[in-house]
Amino acid sequence: MSKSTRATISDVAKAAKTGKTSISRYLNGEKHLLSDALLA
Repeated sequence: MSKSTRATISDVAKAAKTGKTSISRYLNGEKHLLSDALLA
């Protein structure tokens, strides 16, 4: 993670091995656009 104690979208995407766009969509409630594998 970065120097701050709060995780960024980039930090979460890197840990989940996915893109920042996927994390943003999830956080904004657009789960219907994400694959079942990513949501598992």
